[in-house]
Amino acid sequence: MRTATRHIVHLENGWLGGTTRADVHELFRSFAAHPNSDCLVVHIHGGLVNEAAGVAIADRLAPAYIAAGGYPLFFVWESGPLEILVDVAADLGRDPVFRAVLQPTVTFARGKLEQTAAEVAVSAAAREPEIGELTAHGEPFAFEPDRLPPDAALTPGEEARFVAALERDAGVARARAAA
Repeated sequence: MRTATRHIVHLENGWLGGTTRADVHELFRSFAAHPNSDCLVVHIHGGLVNEAAGVAIADRLAPAYIAAGGYPLFFVWESGPLEILVDVAADLGRDPVFRAVLQPTVTFARGKLEQTAAEVAVSAAAREPEIGELTAHGEPFAFEPDRLPPDAALTPGEEARFVAALERDAGVARARAAA
């Protein structure tokens, strides 16, 4: 067993993860019984440090803290860039307003990607029945950057139509009212 393992509280998205309440109680029982029980060293790593790096830091520093007369307690949480994005995406996926806005946004974006320079933007309302089929399989549409037209930015008219469509959307209105 690595030295630091007995000294780590692992957090996932702000909650105990990989560490149980019993583990925390045992950590403090060990601290109380340890010869260095008069000096608790609390180490909280900085941001953008993933779990593996946080554990490696604890493994490296625990022996030094113990040798210096302290009892180390490391808080290791999943704050690497990828871990943060996954947590934020999971949180967003549960948000009712986000979920309500996602459908018309994906529909509008798909219409924008599929239009040619000579076409007029397709309204989200006209394409709405397709979105359920698209999102049922996970990814709404495969993003192909080489298909992106050079004039992919929304025109002021397209932006106005999109905002108006969101304001008229009953699902978006219900989600906003419930939030």
